[in-house]
Amino acid sequence: GEWFASLTGPKTSSSLPPDDELAEADPEARALRDAVRADLARLEAVLARAGGGDDGLGARSPGWLSALRGLALSYGGAEERERARALLDEATGADPLLAEAWEARARLEEQRGSYAEAVEVLTRALAHDKGYVPFWLLRGEARRGLGLRHQSGDGDPAQVWQDAESDLAAAIELDPEQA
Repeated sequence: GEWFASLTGPKTSSSLPPDDELAEADPEARALRDAVRADLARLEAVLARAGGGDDGLGARSPGWLSALRGLALSYGGAEERERARALLDEATGADPLLAEAWEARARLEEQRGSYAEAVEVLTRALAHDKGYVPFWLLRGEARRGLGLRHQSGDGDPAQVWQDAESDLAAAIELDPEQA
C-alpha cells in the first residue's frame, strides 16, 4: 500500500538540503567542517610558500597544485565549489592520472544532484585508468542516483540501473575485497 510506496518511491536529492545547510544545522558536522577548512587553509599557505616549485615533498605531476587547491575548495560553500570544479578540471587536464582529482570532481557533481555529469566525469576517468576500483564504485553510485531521478519522472531507469550493476560487477571483479 501507501506505506510500501513511501519506502520504495522516488528519492531525489532535491528532498535533501545542500551539504552546507546540513552542516550548519548539526554542531558536530559544523565543527568537523570548520576543522577541515582550517587544515586546508594551512595547506594552502604551505602551497603558496612553495610557489609550485620544489617543496621538499618530492616531484609532483603538472596538475598536483591545482588538484590540491581544488580538493581544498571542494569543502567550501557553493562559490568555492564552483572554483574547485575549474581547478579539478585543470588538474585532470594536466595529469589525467590524478585519481583524487577525478574523484573530487565527480563528488562535486553528485553533491549538486548532477548525476549524469558525475557519470560523464567518471567515464572520462576510467578511460585513463580502468583498474582503479573507486572509479567503478563511484560511477555505479552516480548511476544509481540517476536511476532514481529517472524513476521520479525523468525517464526509464532500467538501463541506467543495469549500467550501475555492470559498474559494481566490474569493481567486484577487479578487487572483491575492496568492493
